[in-house]
Amino acid sequence: MTTFAEMSRDGYRFSLADVTAAELLLQYQDGQTTFEQHLLMVRGLQTFVDQELPVMFGGGDLRALVTSRLDRWKGHEARDASDLAWKAILDPSSPIESDGIPLDHLRSEGRENWPRMLEQVALRAELSGIDIASSDPDSIAEYLAGFVAPAIDGEAPHVLPPLSIRRHLEIRYKFRQAARMKRAKEPYDPYSPRKRNDGLDVDLFDCLMLPAFVVTCDRAFFGGIESIASFQRSWFKRPEALAREWRAGERPAPRWPAV
Repeated sequence: MTTFAEMSRDGYRFSLADVTAAELLLQYQDGQTTFEQHLLMVRGLQTFVDQELPVMFGGGDLRALVTSRLDRWKGHEARDASDLAWKAILDPSSPIESDGIPLDHLRSEGRENWPRMLEQVALRAELSGIDIASSDPDSIAEYLAGFVAPAIDGEAPHVLPPLSIRRHLEIRYKFRQAARMKRAKEPYDPYSPRKRNDGLDVDLFDCLMLPAFVVTCDRAFFGGIESIASFQRSWFKRPEALAREWRAGERPAPRWPAV
């Protein structure tokens, strides 16, 4: 936290992911953290979290920010949501949290949408004549990512680098999980209680469109992307690694590949 505070004074901007903010509030709400523990965490966050954007926008607003011209993007609404979430973090006992943020509904919706989305991806691949159940998941993900790239870029042809580059890791991860779900041996089960939060965690991939680092201690992220050939894989950072790089004078920053 000391290093992140110094980095914030040096021009780096730290925001909580919206799913992270929701999880912190739910942990307090569910009794996993006490009020005193929560306030201790808040005091640490206040030393480096960006006060202009303390909580990052969700996926829909992030895509609007990246793909729309500023005069068409209702940024003030997203900023209001960010401020509301931060106020709830600062004081989770205030009524603003329960009145303004439907946390349980959002968590349930994220969990339900993830397997539904994977089923749709798998079905479309199979209808196109692709036998994803018998294919190597990483290879088929790479093939499908290339196949859909023109359509994805066509959604916002004015954006550079194009969306297929900005969503490089996200697209490959989703396609790979859809392929793993259909394989006969040890299939990926998005309905499993152990995997039920995958649909929430995958929203963090949206932040890579900005570009931005995703700073996390969750080992599942690093293990889940280690076999994917993507330049954005290194944009997932452990906090200690990011702090160490900055201390060494490396000025770490996410960079687009040369075209």
